[in-house]
Amino acid sequence: MSERWLIVGGGFRGIIGAYLLASQGKEVVLIERIPHLGGVLYSANWKGFYLDKGCHLFDNNSDITTSILMDILQGEVEPVSVRYASIINGIKTDGIAIPNLATYGEKSVQNILNELLAVLDKPNSSCTNLQEKLDARFGETASNYLASAAYKMYRTAAAELDADAFPLTPFRRIKFLDDSIANVLKESPTLDERIAASSQNDPMKYYRDSAQTYSFRNFYPKEHGLRGFCEKAKQRLEELGVTTIMGYGIEKLNFTSSQATVILSNGEEISGDRILWTAGIEPMGKLLGYSEEISKYIHHVPMVLYYFVIPKDMEGQYTYLHNFQQEDIFFRASVPGSYGIKTCPAGLSYVCCEVPTTLNSPQWHSPEDFVELVWKELQQYEVVREGRPLDTLTVKTPTSYKMPKVGYQDIITKITDSLKTEHRIIGADQWDFSKNDIINSLQNVLKEELQSQQLTLSQI
Repeated sequence: MSERWLIVGGGFRGIIGAYLLASQGKEVVLIERIPHLGGVLYSANWKGFYLDKGCHLFDNNSDITTSILMDILQGEVEPVSVRYASIINGIKTDGIAIPNLATYGEKSVQNILNELLAVLDKPNSSCTNLQEKLDARFGETASNYLASAAYKMYRTAAAELDADAFPLTPFRRIKFLDDSIANVLKESPTLDERIAASSQNDPMKYYRDSAQTYSFRNFYPKEHGLRGFCEKAKQRLEELGVTTIMGYGIEKLNFTSSQATVILSNGEEISGDRILWTAGIEPMGKLLGYSEEISKYIHHVPMVLYYFVIPKDMEGQYTYLHNFQQEDIFFRASVPGSYGIKTCPAGLSYVCCEVPTTLNSPQWHSPEDFVELVWKELQQYEVVREGRPLDTLTVKTPTSYKMPKVGYQDIITKITDSLKTEHRIIGADQWDFSKNDIINSLQNVLKEELQSQQLTLSQI
């Protein structure tokens, strides 16, 4: 009899976990508390538009991960030629999405280079918070500039966030050198992990060895925006024999020597041999009685999304733009209306602006008051051309990013200790950020689990 897995959480992690296990012939039940799969990827249907919740694209940087996404999407994708830029210190830089620290001048560039080379010789040391992590990876000068940029995104100081927040940031590499110099230094593997150079003119430049099947770097579902991926995922999982249960949360977990059982909010009990938990640490903590403690150590970033409907010919020169200017309102602007072919009504497009904020800010309490200011910024930075939007929509979400705060590891240790005897449940890493990182992490976790049972692997 096939091993039965229960997967809790139907977001991207749950979808990929179900796909990998079902592809191995496992019996899989996927449980999601809301009425659809995909979580934040499930685009809203509004006036004939499929509005993505922020900027989302698929990356072709590995044949392994791309083959999984292509199979789920049944190959029905549109290649997207991205054009991007970033703004910091009042200067816009094309072809780079992270802060360009060269904008702070030659003296800062020299300090950054000297400090970066110096930290390479230091032994690895444990870091308590994100500021210390940035210091240890790049040196103090770069770290301080990055901490300011991080505040624009997360609305809290880097020193307040746990070092484990680092993979959630876009700061794995720093841009501070001309590409000609950066590319020479990147020949060193250690420096390559820390120094960035633009690849916009050659998107596959750093990925040709790992991604040889397709020539494009980014892609997007042909229909219905990112909701198209969610719809295709449900269809593909059903073809693989996955049972999906949606609209009910988990009220209780029970374990015996032979089974793991979840009790749903409608009273239904579902049992299996193993549980893959992809729903995050907060729901798990609630079930185990640690809800109040966990809430102290997770930083939630409220966000207002501003949508602008525009004529197709009003699209500007960028696919997306990252704005690290503290005095500006939006952090990221993207034009998802330019990605797919059946995302908008004919002749129209839309822009999405992401504004991280706080629950006591004017932007949160009265977002409509800032529509004109956001629109002016879009025109100022050439995300849109001259003219007026045809329609607008503002959407408030109490949680966009989630970040671990200092002290997070202590509560994780408590939860882990309480589950030491429960070998039937494993958790997906919730701090993997990119879709490809999530796929790779789940492959590794499930491969280890299945190998420990001495099972034969073919895809995982």
